[in-house]
Amino acid sequence: MKRAVHVIVAAVCIALIATGCMRPEPDDGYIAVVNAFMDALIVKDFDTMYHFVSDDSARETPKDVFANRYKNIYGSVEAKNIVVVVDGVDAPKNGSRRVRFTMVMETVAGELTVENFVDVKKDKGGEYLLIWGPHVIFPGLSAERPVRVDKTKSKMGSIYDRDGRLLAGDGEVKAVGIVVEKLDDQHREEDIARIAGLLSMSPEALNEKLDAAWIKEGFVVPVAELTSTDAETKDQLLKIPGVRVDDKKGRVYPYGREFSQEEKYLDILKGTDGRRIVITDASGHVLYTLKDSPAVDGESVTLDISAEEKDS
Repeated sequence: MKRAVHVIVAAVCIALIATGCMRPEPDDGYIAVVNAFMDALIVKDFDTMYHFVSDDSARETPKDVFANRYKNIYGSVEAKNIVVVVDGVDAPKNGSRRVRFTMVMETVAGELTVENFVDVKKDKGGEYLLIWGPHVIFPGLSAERPVRVDKTKSKMGSIYDRDGRLLAGDGEVKAVGIVVEKLDDQHREEDIARIAGLLSMSPEALNEKLDAAWIKEGFVVPVAELTSTDAETKDQLLKIPGVRVDDKKGRVYPYGREFSQEEKYLDILKGTDGRRIVITDASGHVLYTLKDSPAVDGESVTLDISAEEKDS
């Protein structure tokens, strides 16, 4: 009877090993190599990191490409304060074992937490090596998929007087621009002086804008903005060859910027821009969103003054 029991137990053990249900060795070596790899990542020691990459993975991703991917991707998201915790090791499969880990880091979009994995194999010499791919950087990443950081601009708060009149806020402004090649060559110096005078700037400052190296033929060089109350100035500018005045959204000060006292309240008025970290395809279409921090608009302020007092 005892012999029969021993035979059954032996058979069960063999079956467990064959199906991978019984681990042939402890997890320690697999966990240790992942921890060593991540410790090197935290200090940006890419040479040491690459040492833990398997030969097959190294053939697919040369050392310089490997290092540059980490530098460029983690640099673009401004990764810092990286913490990695190994969550577990899966049963053997196809000669390797999957090590699951959680990575937490501070980024330009706030704290990012990702659950990820890396497969680890033990070579003939007994060394544990990572079967590395771009997905180890971020889940869903591949050689053809870049990481991108999108920005959403926050809206600045407005300032009102005690009667609800707008003193500072978003509105429509007149953008003054100049197409350089359309200026009248015979009267250029005279026209520049006239434009500068209408815009309350010096001819030297205006010429500096018009002589910028980035300007190409047909470009409209932005030089100033007018408010909706500057109708007369706009009409005079449009009489000068090469000058354009276009409507656009911008910050307006119906009673003047100084009267709005905006500088005193910038900390309240300014919002926080949103950031979104995404993985895209080669065409730029979003495939995965890793972190999305929406924009937070600034607060508005009501002052205990009246616009009617401005000219009184």
